[in-house]
Amino acid sequence: MNDCLIPTPRSSNDNRWMSQHTRQIHECKEAEPEVLLIGDSIIQKMAYFDEFWSEVSGLHPLNLGIGGDRIQNLLWRIMNGSLNEIQPKAIVLHIGTNCIGNTPEEISDGIIQVVDELCKIFPSAYLIIWGLLPRGEFPNLLRDRNIKVNEIILQHFNNHPMVEVICTGDTLLQSDDRINRKDMYDYLHLTEQGYVKTFTPVLKRLKEILKS
Repeated sequence: MNDCLIPTPRSSNDNRWMSQHTRQIHECKEAEPEVLLIGDSIIQKMAYFDEFWSEVSGLHPLNLGIGGDRIQNLLWRIMNGSLNEIQPKAIVLHIGTNCIGNTPEEISDGIIQVVDELCKIFPSAYLIIWGLLPRGEFPNLLRDRNIKVNEIILQHFNNHPMVEVICTGDTLLQSDDRINRKDMYDYLHLTEQGYVKTFTPVLKRLKEILKS
């Protein structure tokens, strides 16, 4: 059975994850975002860099990223929150890199399920899937897995009128396929420079969508 398809909350002794989810529910009730950013730490941490975030904040975003989330955790949040309180014009999704024990096919099926749920809630919103980024300083099996996921997702949504896949991970790779720590400080999470490199094409597309 593909656990990516089973909505599952995360548990911890300090209940931090549920506290973050509860806080985000309240934020949805108070916000009027034009752009919804949703997913894992790659989404969450972009708000930590003031100069970069000031560029994004001009689009009136709401950041619903939670570090460490796997697909099943995000599915649970979507199905147990107050997303109906908001009406974004565009959505950016990044999820799946934390599903360490899953195959590319399982991860892809999970991402497709997340997209289906978001499209049900926001039928008029344009959804951008931000392709999974490379991870690890050197080429490795998890990088290969993420590349395969992106290939499957690109093919699946190739002709979808309201869903677009934008893959920018290649901008992080040097000529020898290594990742520079100035772009990914721990070879998983982005620095401000890394966000500029990888998110600028997404940001450009968002501006086009909001103007249309």
